[in-house]
Amino acid sequence: ELAQAFRVAGMSFDAKTVGEVFDKADTDQSGTIDFKEFLKLSDILSGRVKAPVAPPPRDDAQTAALRKAFQTYDKDSSGSITKLELAQAFRAAGITFDAKVISYTFDKADKDASGTISFEEFVGLADLLAKGGTGG
Repeated sequence: ELAQAFRVAGMSFDAKTVGEVFDKADTDQSGTIDFKEFLKLSDILSGRVKAPVAPPPRDDAQTAALRKAFQTYDKDSSGSITKLELAQAFRAAGITFDAKVISYTFDKADKDASGTISFEEFVGLADLLAKGGTGG
């Protein structure tokens, strides 16, 4: 269906490219592109919004450093980071955010809306902060 939509819009891509675009657009990895994902994709394709740049691949040492930081900030050793633990982590790093920014940052990082940040979500937050922002 995505390939057909591209053709209707006057764009021609090979099957591999369509598959790659689909995988990037299907942000919740449901196997389908919902309306919200479709709108984001159309904004990117139309040039209204810049496509997100994927972070460079990490080597084992970088991943280990992130894992160690995650475990340090996960004060209760639950395997996830709470909003309070995130606030404490920022303070420990000398970063001062008000409660509103911490809450916004936490919500952006908590992709599955579980109320906690998993290691994978923590890695995404590290990437966001490395790009110089919290988006808020």
